[in-house]
Amino acid sequence: MRRTAVPRAAAIAGALSLLGCTDALAPRHLDLSFDLVSVDGRPVPRLVQVVPPCLVTVGGGSLELNPDGSFALEVGRYQECDFSTGLGGIAYRIRYRYLGAHNLRGDVLTLTVIPVRDPTYNLVTLYSGDSIVVELSPRMNLEVGAVNLTYRLRR
Repeated sequence: MRRTAVPRAAAIAGALSLLGCTDALAPRHLDLSFDLVSVDGRPVPRLVQVVPPCLVTVGGGSLELNPDGSFALEVGRYQECDFSTGLGGIAYRIRYRYLGAHNLRGDVLTLTVIPVRDPTYNLVTLYSGDSIVVELSPRMNLEVGAVNLTYRLRR
């Protein structure tokens, strides 16, 4: 008689659930807050782009992971342009906010951005307990190219 692993696995899973154990492979949601501390390994504020006559700086931001599986990622962008030709200069600050869903499976944290008009997409992250590195792609319309943002756990 041939035995299968399925009934045995189901029995083990049932016993573990009775003991209050959860599936280690099932995605889980976090309830944590992080602050932006560096861009490409250098502290914020960080000059990320020079397009004469403008300078673009990333400074400040946060990442909120909520127990319902949602997240909010914020990045502050500051642009200053100097027009020495008599036209004056301009400076403005923009806070970019990305919303979506998150889950942690093992040590892989997935942030799925849910844009208003475009299809959803995943952000590449590196999660190591007290910090998360998020790879920003040009698709995020931050106008700074691809950079790695490091968020540290808020204490």
